[in-house]
Amino acid sequence: MKIQLNEKIQGDYLVAIPAWEDFDLNDIKKFIPATIFKMLETWLAKSKFDWKANVVEKINFNNAKEDRDIVLIGLGPKKEAYNYTDLQNLFASIYGLSKKEKTKEINIVADHLLSFCESTEEFVKLAAQTFEECSYEFDTYKEKKNEYQLKKAVLITKESIESLLETVEAGTVFGEVVNLAKQLVNEPANEMTPRKIAEMAQKTGNAYDFEVKVYDEKKISSFGMEAFINVAKGSDNQPRLIAMYHKGDAENPHNILGLIGKGLSFDTGGYNLKPGEGMGNMKNDMAGSAAVIAAMAAISKAKLPINVTAVVAACENMISGRAYRPGDIINTMAGKTVEIISTDAEGRLTLADAIHFAIKHERVTKIVDIATLTGAAVVALGGFRAAVISNDDALCQALTDSEKYSTEKYWRLPADEEYAKLNKSDVADLKNSGGRWAGTISAGLFLGEFVQDRPWMHLDIAGTAMTDKPKAWQQKGATGFAVKSLYYLVKKLSETN
Repeated sequence: MKIQLNEKIQGDYLVAIPAWEDFDLNDIKKFIPATIFKMLETWLAKSKFDWKANVVEKINFNNAKEDRDIVLIGLGPKKEAYNYTDLQNLFASIYGLSKKEKTKEINIVADHLLSFCESTEEFVKLAAQTFEECSYEFDTYKEKKNEYQLKKAVLITKESIESLLETVEAGTVFGEVVNLAKQLVNEPANEMTPRKIAEMAQKTGNAYDFEVKVYDEKKISSFGMEAFINVAKGSDNQPRLIAMYHKGDAENPHNILGLIGKGLSFDTGGYNLKPGEGMGNMKNDMAGSAAVIAAMAAISKAKLPINVTAVVAACENMISGRAYRPGDIINTMAGKTVEIISTDAEGRLTLADAIHFAIKHERVTKIVDIATLTGAAVVALGGFRAAVISNDDALCQALTDSEKYSTEKYWRLPADEEYAKLNKSDVADLKNSGGRWAGTISAGLFLGEFVQDRPWMHLDIAGTAMTDKPKAWQQKGATGFAVKSLYYLVKKLSETN
């Protein structure tokens, strides 16, 4: 879509005026035609409209010179500081308003809102990103498609941006890759198989200019990835190991950040079968892989000066005569043996091998893994925050710094040795479930057994990967959670390399 900056209202299409309580209309007087301003001033003096939060009022003004629809959007009491979530909500509500009014072009009086962001560039970028995210709807399998899309938004302000087109493109691309992650997760498991995940990674690499390698089951076995193979062998859909490369720092070729995404395209729970209620949503068990694929696209497009290698072990966890069982003892690529307590604790097995592969074959020096790993994370944090386990304060601080821009929230959990002991087995080096209590922590620390001496951070997005409570910019289904966080995390690390 097009975004323009202009000091005057353009065309004859809808005008949106968002403002807070006690707003002085004179602050925007110079941006509105005099005849319209006078009618608006008169109307506000007579009406009871007081800019309360979420109150929207559409007014039609017309005389011999003007015929104009204006929509007033209340923002509630003015805050000392606004955050990007506030602004994203506002842009999303404007998009929804445009859709409701069936207008594809809109003027937004915005000069007084620029304090929401640290710069006009950030303001415009977030507008483009949010409008792009709002345009997404999972209608792939519907006969009737969503045909609405906002084509043009004019931000009314005295400010200007020398690189406006580049700024809009950057925001649009960000929205596109978040929507890509949503689409990958929303696809049904009969379509989004391990092979299809690999194909989509390759397609994305071609589109956004990063290298992708894909390994089949025979090659995976040759790497000694026995834990990964054990999880995968119950399915007729063969696994795929996917490696993606952004080489942005040629001067430091041995400094490589590893992003590891869980890629369970469907998880029945295996012989520890999940309850039927909710199993249909287990197509979302590859949300971690979707996040890293999409994040790699954003990282590559922005040409961030850092080396990043992403690894996804993609497979299905199914039941068959070949499937692994509770009580089995299996090996891992790292040589640690694992007692299988639950076949529904499969993600940590695939991730353990993916992490070791990233260390041994890709020589990564820092590790961030992301997974819909535990139901315990949903119980602990709901759909509001994702859980974090880490051995490195600097990585956690970089993630915290990203929250301002990503509008995604996290909570770091303890990682004391007492919790790690929950994973100790009587008959093997480890067991793949530490039990019910502190399940998110013990699951994360299981992965910590495989990171060797690398700085490492684990993100459990089980509660945030999908939603049944849509927001203004988010329909029901996949959220694309963590794509933005990973990008801003990597950007922060690239600045401190």
